[in-house]
Amino acid sequence: MEDNFLLYQLFSVYGELLTQNQRETIEDYFGLDLSLGEIAEMRGVSRQAIKYTLDNAEKALKEYENKLGFLKKLSQIKNLECNDNSFKQSVIKILEDR
Repeated sequence: MEDNFLLYQLFSVYGELLTQNQRETIEDYFGLDLSLGEIAEMRGVSRQAIKYTLDNAEKALKEYENKLGFLKKLSQIKNLECNDNSFKQSVIKILEDR
């Protein structure tokens, strides 16, 4: 797994777009800090099957971000200085940019 923190951020934004199996695997691996072997044993599948599921979920999450860019936009919004009307205009500009 590449950058686990980034992957978990992507999961928080796009997780509902994954399959139930992918969501549960990511939650077990990152949320419960279970090893691939532990997850495989719990589910009665091979360690490789769990690795394959995580790899596919990671690929899907990155594709969603590349196409939609919500995580990038959320980050930009969080970094804005809050001052009345200009804040509103800045948020609108961020959301409208492609």
